[in-house]
Amino acid sequence: MKSQFCVNAFVVLLTSTINTRIRPSTINTTPTP
Repeated sequence: MKSQFCVNAFVVLLTSTINTRIRPSTINTTPTP
């Protein structure tokens, strides 16, 4: 289960990073998992 949590956290972080690069205007908005 710990590995699954790490994968989920990594996906959320990666998604937020991609969203920040695509839409710099949403940098102040907290991304939802």
